[in-house]
Amino acid sequence: MFVSAKRTRAPHLVVGSVALLWTSLALSSEPLRPSRAPAGNARPSQVRPLSAESPVIAAEHPMSPAVEALRKELAHLRDTVADFRCRVIKRERVNGPLQEYFYLDMWVREESRAGSQVATPLAVYMEFLGPSSLAGRRVLFVEGQNDGKILARKGGSRFEYVVTSIDPNGENARSESLLPITQSGFTPMLAALITVLERHAAADPGGTNTVVERIEGAKLDDRPCYALRITHPKKQSGFDFHTATIFIDAELRVPARIEKYDWPTPTDEAAPLIAEYNYTNVELNLGLTEQMFDPRLLKAKR
Repeated sequence: MFVSAKRTRAPHLVVGSVALLWTSLALSSEPLRPSRAPAGNARPSQVRPLSAESPVIAAEHPMSPAVEALRKELAHLRDTVADFRCRVIKRERVNGPLQEYFYLDMWVREESRAGSQVATPLAVYMEFLGPSSLAGRRVLFVEGQNDGKILARKGGSRFEYVVTSIDPNGENARSESLLPITQSGFTPMLAALITVLERHAAADPGGTNTVVERIEGAKLDDRPCYALRITHPKKQSGFDFHTATIFIDAELRVPARIEKYDWPTPTDEAAPLIAEYNYTNVELNLGLTEQMFDPRLLKAKR
């Protein structure tokens, strides 16, 4: 079932929690401002198409409209967005315990392609604002550079200046975040979500254990959004979550919030949170230069 109707309760609950987090972040702190190139907000004329190898979901499958909606947003972003900055508020359940909230500013240059060749590689720079144990951490990843490693300044209160190299798919990276840095861009993020939903549809070919809703009229940080909510009532092999909700900014057409919950056990009062990611203060097509992704930023004084 794909529902298009006014739903207010869940989105308003989400708005309240995000607003509370945002207030607690001390908005008076000014984020680092990137250098800007002359205005240039278009993508290269030849960008990577959607994969022709993606599985085809039957039109009558409950997951089909959600996948098609995300495919349209992905194609739009690939055509129109070269880079962006935003503030990220995230929390994940890694190896059992639920983390405290992480707050960070992030700058991303999206990958673009000319035919089959990479014209501009994915580049990600992050500055952590909290929690206190991570405040001052700086993280840099540029696809194809630094031997494929993440460069990270430790941050925190002790040896905060130390810079180390981390395998983006290694144990150290996985022990801190469920979302790999290679999916920090909006385009790889949506592509990964589409892959997950396609896999879930393949695990439930008859669609008997899949309910999909489209929720119009949601708002996050006073910005209009629509939401796609996917629910699998019964736990079964091939599913990663009990329910997931993806909020898309209706104007910018980028993810505004993603949340995933596990199936509750008899002792749980509510479905346990797996992860939530909030993207606020999004600015698109800044014209980020190579200077924004220079390893020397990791050691520069503020």
